[in-house]
Amino acid sequence: MKELDIFVEIIDNYGDIGVIYRLAKEIFNKKNGKIKIRVFINQTEELVKISEKAQNIDVQNINGIEYITWKYLKNSSITPSNVIIEAFGCKIPEEFLQQALVTSSLLINLEYFSCEEWTASFHGQESLIDSKQLKKFFFIPSLLKGTGGVICGSKESENIKQLSLNDYIPHLTEEFLLNKNVGTIFSYEKNFSALLEELEKQKKETILLIMDKLSQESFNLIFDKNKYKKTSIYMFPFVSQEEYDQILKLTDFNFVRGEDSFVRALLSGVPFLWHCYFQEDELHLEKIKSFLESFKEYFSMEHSGRYLEDLNILSEIFILYNDRKENSLELPKENYQNFFNSLTKLRVISKIYKEHLLLNCNLVNNLFFFIEDKLSKTK
Repeated sequence: MKELDIFVEIIDNYGDIGVIYRLAKEIFNKKNGKIKIRVFINQTEELVKISEKAQNIDVQNINGIEYITWKYLKNSSITPSNVIIEAFGCKIPEEFLQQALVTSSLLINLEYFSCEEWTASFHGQESLIDSKQLKKFFFIPSLLKGTGGVICGSKESENIKQLSLNDYIPHLTEEFLLNKNVGTIFSYEKNFSALLEELEKQKKETILLIMDKLSQESFNLIFDKNKYKKTSIYMFPFVSQEEYDQILKLTDFNFVRGEDSFVRALLSGVPFLWHCYFQEDELHLEKIKSFLESFKEYFSMEHSGRYLEDLNILSEIFILYNDRKENSLELPKENYQNFFNSLTKLRVISKIYKEHLLLNCNLVNNLFFFIEDKLSKTK
């Protein structure tokens, strides 16, 4: 494979473009820049937010990868590559797709992350389309055996300036942070009063770094510095994807949202909670529960259930943290006491699982094996 086209439709958040921006970068690094990658996006605003090098223009090259808007594609003579990735069920522009049906060999439907049981049997299955030339297959990111894995990152992509929190907020020096817990909050709308009340009971003072508009607005409505004297909050500036990855590793705990940040939290080796994207009929809770089951299954099999008590504590708060009918500032259901009391053991668990993912669940490696296998059968 010498060329690859990736299509993604960005709706109203950073999750979809965050995953694809990272995926394209890892594929490029994996092949040492010897593969031509084009990423087709419907809008550029979110890309500009997550990448310092991006601009609001129709065609641009970022670290060797071309980013092209659908608007530009429609009025151009660009022809399809032999391999195309259709991210998260987006609809490839019709004229381009009609060309691909005749000239391309492989179309991969990259699904959203899931650990639900059906993913193991669905991953890699063919989706029948009206073409003798083009074959379409499902590829599902997951932590289950026999699935796609997660985007683990590479040494090349991490080869950027090493940062400290002091680079963003001058007050946060190493001396100031000594004997304090530091956590990040990146969430959808949520009432964090129960968190603040628990942090007042902790022996150590806590520094909370509040990321992005939704989290910051949530805290602005409930935080009273005269009431919460053991907790300090800092409204953190929006940072690039590469910087955010580093920040997650500088903390004692992280609260994250969305698929890409969830995977980064797993790979940070730091205890975390995940605010899963809200879905009707509590489908988001099913996604949470399936992840927790796969998480516990690994420790049961590989570590003889040694950490089961702490994993049960984590599971309970994970579910309550996400138990909602909508994103709102309604009173929270969760109690954070056991989470913070178990923080030391959760750090051990997080580091163990991080190493497991790096060794066994590399999505980019799995994707290349998958593509090479399918292409070999089309010759």
